[in-house]
Amino acid sequence: MKKAIEYGYNDIQDYYGNKILTKATSKNNLNLAKMLVQCGDDPSFLGDSKRNALYIFCREDNLEAVKFFASQPNIDPNSPNVDSWTTLMIAVKYDHYDVVQFLLTLKGIDINAKNVWNETALQQAKSERMRNLLIKNGAV
Repeated sequence: MKKAIEYGYNDIQDYYGNKILTKATSKNNLNLAKMLVQCGDDPSFLGDSKRNALYIFCREDNLEAVKFFASQPNIDPNSPNVDSWTTLMIAVKYDHYDVVQFLLTLKGIDINAKNVWNETALQQAKSERMRNLLIKNGAV
C-alpha cells in the first residue's frame, strides 16, 4: 500500500473526482481509510463535491472514524462542500446525535455557519433533543 501511494496510485480519480480514499469513506470502510492515511494519503483531500473524509464519515454516523479524521493534521471541520454544508450541518441533518456532540467539542467549530440557502445547523435539526443540544452550545 505504501509503495502504491508513493507512486501516486491513490491520486487516480474517477469521473466524479473521487480518489480511493473518497471511495473507502463513502463505503464507510474505516479500516481501508485509516490504512491509506497511515501510508501517506492526504486525509484533507476534497473531491469535486468538496467533501473530505471527515464530512463523509459524519454523514455515515461513524463516530470512531469521525474521531480519527478530526485528529488528522490539516482537517478543517468547518470546510464546506459545494453547497456550503459543513460536517456539523450534515450530522445534524441526519440526526447523528453522538457525532454532533463530538463535533461540538472541536476547537473552532462554527455552530452558526450557513449553507448556500442561508440555513444553519439549528434549522436542519429534526428532533427536539438535537435542537436543545445545539442551543445549549450557542446555536442561534
